[in-house]
Amino acid sequence: MNRKHKLDLKLKSIRIDEFNKGFSYPISSEIFQLIEDSGYLIVDLTAGNKNVYHELGLLMGLNQARQKLHDNFLLLHNSSAGDLSKDFGFNIADFKQLRLADTHSISVEVEKQLAVFYGLEL
Repeated sequence: MNRKHKLDLKLKSIRIDEFNKGFSYPISSEIFQLIEDSGYLIVDLTAGNKNVYHELGLLMGLNQARQKLHDNFLLLHNSSAGDLSKDFGFNIADFKQLRLADTHSISVEVEKQLAVFYGLEL
C-alpha cells in the first residue's frame, strides 16, 4: 500500500506478549498508550478474545471523551477460524464488520478499507 500510493504509513501489528524490555512491568499501561497513540485500529474479533474487546472499549471510551465519532477502527472476523455468533458481542453487533472466510481475502479487503479511510485511490 505504501509503495502503491508513495506513502509512509506506519502500519504495524502489535503483540504485547512479544515485547521484550528485560524486566516485568504492567502491560496494561503499554497497551493503553499504544491505543491512545494510534490513528486507526484494526480489531480482529475472530476468536472472541476478551482482551481485544477491552482494547476496543478503551478506544471507544477515548473517542467519547474526545467527542469524536467511532470512525477510527475496523472490526473484522475470519469465519474460517471462528464462530461469528459467539465471537461478536451484542454491544458491537450494530457496527459494520468486515467478514471474510480466508486470510488472503482479509488482507486484500483490509488494504481497501485503509485506502478508503485515508482517502486514497483504490
